[in-house]
Amino acid sequence: MKNAFSHTFGALDDISVDGPLARASGWIVGLEGGITDLVLKCDDLPLPTESIEIGLPSPDVQQAWPQLHGSAACRFRLTAKLTSSLVQPDGGNLFSVVPFAGCESGVPLERVVPLQVAVPTAEQALTVGHGDFVETSFSMLSLFRLVANLKKDARVLDPGCGIGRIAYALCHYLSPVGRYAGFDVSREAIAVAKTIFAGKSNFSFSHADLRNAMYNPGGHIASDEFQFPFADKTFDFTVMTSVFTHLLPAEVRNYLAEIARTLADDGSCFATFFVLDDLAKASIKSGSATLSISHPYAPGCFVQNPAVPENAVAYDAATLAAMISEAGLAIEEVHWGQWPGRSVFLSYQDIYLLKKKAAG
Repeated sequence: MKNAFSHTFGALDDISVDGPLARASGWIVGLEGGITDLVLKCDDLPLPTESIEIGLPSPDVQQAWPQLHGSAACRFRLTAKLTSSLVQPDGGNLFSVVPFAGCESGVPLERVVPLQVAVPTAEQALTVGHGDFVETSFSMLSLFRLVANLKKDARVLDPGCGIGRIAYALCHYLSPVGRYAGFDVSREAIAVAKTIFAGKSNFSFSHADLRNAMYNPGGHIASDEFQFPFADKTFDFTVMTSVFTHLLPAEVRNYLAEIARTLADDGSCFATFFVLDDLAKASIKSGSATLSISHPYAPGCFVQNPAVPENAVAYDAATLAAMISEAGLAIEEVHWGQWPGRSVFLSYQDIYLLKKKAAG
């Protein structure tokens, strides 16, 4: 069942525990209405609020996000009382700042305190994109929990894992019963990931020598023929963030089929795409989209750069829905992204939550 929530957007700058108090600061805006309250939770249990300041001046946020209504005054400071019985003596607690727009809760800002794994260097983090590595990782964990109801004992597959940006938050969240497997076309990224997560016995990383014009042009295996190196029904949850946005049609079909094969019957896949619905097409035509993915590549498939088509790939909504269905998957939820200029969104790319079709 789809979770009801208000669309909010922000970042957690800091969270700390000082004796009986937990303190959090950051910024948050409501995309469907103003922020009226914040609640700090520890391992999903609400904490009594000691002090709260909302709507503090935020010229830096306004400069970075001028299109967001309320970005000029969206910083917050929050202090809550933390009982000693909640503090984990040998591991971190998951803290969540839950925003409210009226009576409806928004997208939580989450972090584990204290962090249990060393943060990658700035140079290493740049290999998986700009932005704060830890903040990005935990913001994705928040979406996994909110949209897909990710459990602590889940078995997670992360194709295109890079150095482990998704894995970082997951290694603080999954229980010892849960496990994670990631693979990537970059041998160097896998080597870094193995170093970062060396102490996590339930996390594994492997190199897939896939041919990719952008990331591994000398690869020996075609992506449209690659079989994931796992048995049928191995995983409860598959993460595909910023992977399908670089795959061409035959590769997408193969990956969708492999996801369906390796998912447990009640498993789910959290995948991101650039999807060309009517709004996205109109935004690209008018020039208001952040990306102009307009060059036809194949029926229902468009690319930004014909010379390097894998740079950014978009699919017509009907074409994508047909490929998903042919693979034995069903679309459970769609959450449209900000990339074509939407003012209400969950993430930059479009999020699809996929489930396996019922047998028969």
